[in-house]
Amino acid sequence: MQRISSLIHLSLFWAGVMSAVELVPEHQTVIVSVGNPATLRCSMKGEAISNYYINWYRKTQGNTMTFIYREKGIYGPGFKDNFQGDIDTEENQAVLKILAPSERDEGSYYCASDIHPAAALLLSSSKTIASQARWLMPVILALWEAEAGESRGQEIETILANTVKPCLY
Repeated sequence: MQRISSLIHLSLFWAGVMSAVELVPEHQTVIVSVGNPATLRCSMKGEAISNYYINWYRKTQGNTMTFIYREKGIYGPGFKDNFQGDIDTEENQAVLKILAPSERDEGSYYCASDIHPAAALLLSSSKTIASQARWLMPVILALWEAEAGESRGQEIETILANTVKPCLY
């Protein structure tokens, strides 16, 4: 009986830890000029990022969600040459670099996590938690032509007004 109680207690403890995990963007809006590199970061709060697989997606104005990167060097079609994904375990962050942004790269970028299989073994009694993917509030990447010098503040404010709220789990 004592052993069963310990297992139940351990499962509840892990569930409590999992519920405090949050993905947080470094910046909500990133504005760069065309051709200048951009770096997007999302931090994981409440858990080690190494316990999760991190994915990046882009949502364009047409509401098309496109897979960009999954750690371990897996890229979506057409992204490998201009995008570079990485995990910074020291800072507990996922990093996505856009090497030479163009107008087609403008959009909302999402960082998502799902549990790493090694961590899932520890949480096997908590299958619903282990199988859920979590999404970061989008990071808006806005581009402008350096020679035009026009601010796109109003456009960006409109985009931000239509974004989703952050997700905690």
